[in-house]
Amino acid sequence: MDQAEHTGERLFEITSRERGYLTDPENFEDLPFRYRKIGDRSVPFIPLKGTFVFHSGTTPVFSIKRHSRFQKFPEHCHDGIELNYLYAGSCHQIVNGRDIELREGQTLLLSSNTVHTILPLGERDILFNININPEFLISQVLGRLHCNTIVNQLFVESLKTSLTVDDFLLFTSQNNRKLRTYMEYMLDEWESPTPMARDITESLLVLLISELVLEYRQEDVFKGGSPVGAALPILSYLEEHYASCTLDETARVFHLNPTYLSNLLKDKIGLSYREIVQHLRLDVAERLLATTDLTVTEIARQVGYENVTFFYRIFERRCGCKPAEYRRRHE
Repeated sequence: MDQAEHTGERLFEITSRERGYLTDPENFEDLPFRYRKIGDRSVPFIPLKGTFVFHSGTTPVFSIKRHSRFQKFPEHCHDGIELNYLYAGSCHQIVNGRDIELREGQTLLLSSNTVHTILPLGERDILFNININPEFLISQVLGRLHCNTIVNQLFVESLKTSLTVDDFLLFTSQNNRKLRTYMEYMLDEWESPTPMARDITESLLVLLISELVLEYRQEDVFKGGSPVGAALPILSYLEEHYASCTLDETARVFHLNPTYLSNLLKDKIGLSYREIVQHLRLDVAERLLATTDLTVTEIARQVGYENVTFFYRIFERRCGCKPAEYRRRHE
C-alpha cells in the first residue's frame, strides 16, 4: 500500500471526538468560538488556528484540518477565507441562507464573514477545511500566478474581488484529476509532516488555487457575483478568436448591439474592444517571437495584422523596442 492509499484509509478512522458526536451531535463545548457583529446580529466566528497551522512570523497564514463527522456544526463564520474540499461522500451546508450540496471532488470557497452551517457528515463523508489568511491568499498565492495574458489577469482579479465580499464560490470540480492529486499530496503532509511541510504545502496550495482559477473561467459562478460579470464570456471568446474577430461579429455571437457591447467592456473592464483585442494579439506575438523562428511579417499576419507597418508601430509602443530586438533579448 502506497502513502496515498494509507492516508486514504486513515481518513475514515473514527476519532475519539467523533465517537462523542455520535451520541451528542450538538455538543459544541470544544469549539473555539468568538463572536463578531455581522449586520444587526452577533455571529460566532472561528479564528485561524488549529494543530496544522503555518505562520509567517507570528501571523497564521493558513491551516488544514479534517472536519469532524457526525456533528451538526452550528452557524458560524471565519476570519479567513475557507476552502472546503470534499474528499469523499457528500456534504450539505447552509450558506447565507441557501442550501448547498457538496459532492465528492467538489470545492466550496467561502469568503471572510460568510455565515454558514455544516450539517452532520456520515461515516463515509470526508470534508477537508483549508483556512487561509486573505492577505496571504491574494499576495502570496494569487500573486504568484503568472498571468501571461490580459484575460488571465482579469480572471484572477475578478476572483480576488469575489473573495472580499460576503459570498461563496462553488466549483463543480469532481472531474478535475489534478485538483484531487494536489489535495492528496497536501493530505500526505497533513498526515505525516516532513521537515519542509510549510514549503511543500504552500506550493501545493498555489497549484490547487491555479486549478480553481482555470475552473473559475468555465463556471457559471463568475456570471453573478463577479464585478466583471457578463464581460467574462466575451473575453473568453476574444481570447479564442483574437486574430479574426470584429466588433460587429462578436456582438452577433452574443446577441448584443455593437455599441452596447463596446460600452459594456469599457464599463466592466476599463478597456475598449479594440484595446482588448490588441492586448491579446500582442501577447501572442511576444510569445511567438520568443519561441519560434517565424519572421516578423509571418507573426504579424498570424495574430491578425495585415498591415505590418502598423504592427511594428504598436509593438514598439508597447514593448519599447522593435520586434527583432525583442527576439534577441529573449533568445
